[in-house]
Parts: sequence; structure tokens; C-alpha cells
Amino acid sequence: MILISIFLIMFSGMGIIFNCSSLFIIPICDELGFSRSLFNFTFTIRSLTIMITTMSTGRVYQRLSIIKLMRVSVIIVFVSFFMMSFAYNIVSFYLLTIILGIAFTYISVVPASIIIQSWFKSDIGLFLGIVFMGSGVGGMVFNVMAGILIERFGWRITLKILAIILGISTIPTTFLFVKLTPAYKRTQPFYRETVIDKNEGEYSPIEVQSIVPVNIAILSILIVLTSFSSYSVMFNIAPYLVGSGFGNVVAASINSISMGALAFFKVLFGKICDSIGSLITTMICIIASIMSLSLLSFTHDLNLMYGVALLTGVAGTFGTVVVPIITLELLGKDNFSKYLGVTTACSNLGVSIVPLLSGFFFDRSTSYVPYFIFALSIACIALLISFFIYYQRNRQS
Repeated sequence: MILISIFLIMFSGMGIIFNCSSLFIIPICDELGFSRSLFNFTFTIRSLTIMITTMSTGRVYQRLSIIKLMRVSVIIVFVSFFMMSFAYNIVSFYLLTIILGIAFTYISVVPASIIIQSWFKSDIGLFLGIVFMGSGVGGMVFNVMAGILIERFGWRITLKILAIILGISTIPTTFLFVKLTPAYKRTQPFYRETVIDKNEGEYSPIEVQSIVPVNIAILSILIVLTSFSSYSVMFNIAPYLVGSGFGNVVAASINSISMGALAFFKVLFGKICDSIGSLITTMICIIASIMSLSLLSFTHDLNLMYGVALLTGVAGTFGTVVVPIITLELLGKDNFSKYLGVTTACSNLGVSIVPLLSGFFFDRSTSYVPYFIFALSIACIALLISFFIYYQRNRQS
């Protein structure tokens, strides 16, 4: 039941708030007269707010209950998102976004990862992939819905409808079914016994990785750059397609395909992390970003956008599935709770830069292509850093 509950929160919470947000850029800017960079700063504020709040979650959770915080926060998320449909000036969007970002931190990646760690002691990557798959499935469903609703009723009514769906699906779930541990049912956390080959030692892939710690600063840089490059396509592909003359419905359909791919690959990559480790999985995500950014930079064929959507699904697994596991693997189990807030904050930092820079590039060139080329160079740097960490760890071990 805990898997279904967190899956549903990710389905509505991240599926609506994060994965549909790019569809609202053009209609809001057109109606209210905002520049792209001015309105895109809303998304930067959201990510920065989540980043700053995430860094303090360790201290907050020492004083306050994770579950009680989730219950209060889920109500605040619903109210603040609903109120955005009444905003008429940019300051209102900024203030509501700050409130939304603070509250959203306490119902999303960090508490979900801690709860899964408490409920399951093996196959953690697989179970994280399953629950975070909800954001991809939600994005797939709500992108199509939002695209059609915006075309028919406008962005304000669409925001109200999505907010009501958000509240109905997350508030009862959080209050009734989300528990920190299985202790309330007088059961033990799930653990799957495995047969150990004596020739290979007694450690799982995660435990083997944890033996050789990695520098937190280098890991943080890798996470920032990888999150930036992976989110660059996901955030900008919808306005890029609309600006290219394909319309909201086509853009929403492509976005929906990428969200469906994201949902599928989150489960698959969670299992891959359990099998081959999160560092190699990170390299795969970066390569997918490089391929998708290359297609967007140097081609303009709509048919190729379906390939970009699939590659975006691969790259997008990094922020939610891979970051918690790479924290566990590269920093060790003893440091997991200590540093998860830091690494998640680094991921949000990378995400927060995307709207700011993409809006800056677009306002000066009226095209997203220069930004895609810039993001491509960042992805190449991230790949080099991941190879460096992989080489250093192999040499040390």
C-alpha cells in the first residue's frame, strides 16, 4: 500500500506541478504580457526554493515528524497551486511559487526516499523507480489533458481543474495511507534474501560502491551539471515546438510521450542501478541528454522529436531515481541521511538554472537552438566528470 500511496503523490504532485509547467509559459506570457525570461524566473524561484528548503530537511526532521509535515504541506501545495489561477502580476506568481516550493519539498523526493528506505531493505533502486515512475505517468496523462484544456478553456480554468485533481488525489492519500515505517502493522521492512557467491565476496553492488567514498564536492558538481542537461530538454521542448508552429496539442503529445518514456525508464533504471551501480547509470543518462540536445540543436524534423521524447525519458530518470541511489552508493549508508538533502539540493540547483538561462537565450535570439548548444556543452563536461570519478574509484579499489 505504501508503494501505491507514494506513487499517487508523485503521479499528481510532480506530474501536474513539474511536468506540465512548460505548457503554461506561452499562454500566460501572451495574456499578461510577460517576457519569457521574466516568467521563466518563476520556475527558477521554485527550484531554488526547493533547493534551499531541502538543505535544511535533515535538521527539520530531527525536530518534527516527517508524516505530520507531509500532511500540512500537501494542503499548502493544493491551496497555493489553486491560487495561481487568480494571479494577474508577476509578483503574485513569485510569492505563490515560493510558498509552493517550500511545501512541495516536504511531500516529494526527500521524504519519499526516506520512507522507502524505511519500508524496504533490498531492491531499493527498483522500489524507488516504481514510486517515482508516478511522476512520469502523471506527466504523460496530464500533459495531454492540460494541452486540450488550455486550447478550449484557457490557462486559468486549466489550473483550477488540475489543482482540484491534485487535492483530491494527494490529501486523502497522505492523511490515510502514508506511514513512516511498517511498524504500525507490526511487520518488518521488506528484505529479499540473495544467494552469495563466495568467489565474489559478501557485498552487494551498493555496498561495494560504498567501500570507496567519493569527494562530496565533485559529486555535487556532477549532479548539478547532469540535472541541468537532463532538464534542459524536458523543460524547453514544449515551447520550442509551439514556437516552431506545431501548436499546443502537438507539443503536449510529444511531452506526453516523453513522460511515458520517463515512467517506463524510471523502473528499468532503478533495477539497473541495483545491478550495475548508479555511476554507470548516470553515464547512460548523460549520453541520452547529449543525443537529444544534439538532435534539437542541428535538426528541425518533427518526426525526430519522437526520438527526442524517448531520450528525454532516459535522461530524466537521473533527478529522482539515480540521485538518491548515487548518494547511497558513493557516500555510504552511514552518510545517506546526512547528505541526501545536499545532493537533492544540488539536483534542484541544476534544474533551477534551466528556466533562467533558456529564457535569457530566447529573449536575445528568439530561438532555443543557441541554448540547446550551450546545454550540450554542459552535458559533455558532465560526462567527462563521471568518467573521472569512475576511473578514480576503480583505481582506488
